[in-house]
Amino acid sequence: MKKLKTMLIFVIPSCLLLFGCQNKDSEIEEPIRFSTIGGGIDGKGTQVIEWGEDIQSKDMYYSLGEGVNEKDCETKFEYDEDNVGKIIDMKVSIKYKDKDYKKIFTILIDDTKAPVIEYSGENRMKVQGSYDINKDLNVYDIKGKQKVDIKAYEQFSKFYPGYIITYAPVNDEEKIKDAKEGIMNQTLDIKYPGQYKVFIKASDGHGNITVKEIDMEVYKA
Repeated sequence: MKKLKTMLIFVIPSCLLLFGCQNKDSEIEEPIRFSTIGGGIDGKGTQVIEWGEDIQSKDMYYSLGEGVNEKDCETKFEYDEDNVGKIIDMKVSIKYKDKDYKKIFTILIDDTKAPVIEYSGENRMKVQGSYDINKDLNVYDIKGKQKVDIKAYEQFSKFYPGYIITYAPVNDEEKIKDAKEGIMNQTLDIKYPGQYKVFIKASDGHGNITVKEIDMEVYKA
């Protein structure tokens, strides 16, 4: 019995020593530490990113360990920003000292900016066969800080980028209503003098719509 007890005295401290070493190794901090994001739009950490804009807060996704300089890290965010309205994966990779650290975050690309319609033409003009108002229109969408042109289209759709022009005499309420609700592009016919309401309706294809209303007078020379 005495011999057995002596063996136990040597074995137990050895196990404790090994366990202590493992704990010490596990406490070593990684130079790149990725965040765990909760909440978001679905309670699972999904974050919203505006279409075309850069990642606003990089430190939301990772932090650098003690002694790690940001200039020594090569950081990449990879995602398809044209997947507007979809929840997708965003791959974050950070290269530091020849080692790649990677993690996937869930994001939603959203477009909250409606199209812009600018009219530079006259609001009063002489009677003529027709007037190509398109030459005096500048219709575009905003993608981050970039302008994306929107072209005239034959038929209006909320889910297709394009704009249409409709119009009606101001003294015909029924035609004005039809013009506002219209989805087919019209040629602006100003053969007859009078007061007209002109409507330019534009969609960015992401569900955002802008309607510009122009009061136009056509007079006889």
